[in-house]
Amino acid sequence: KDGPYYWHIKSGTIQREPPEVPLNSKIENRRSFVKDQDS
Repeated sequence: KDGPYYWHIKSGTIQREPPEVPLNSKIENRRSFVKDQDS
């Protein structure tokens, strides 16, 4: 709960900006993003 996060229930990923592109192209990018934030 740090900042405006958007939880994607279908993909199980988290992103800060609202979904505006197909999740297909964001899933991999978001996974690495979440790992970076988790560190």
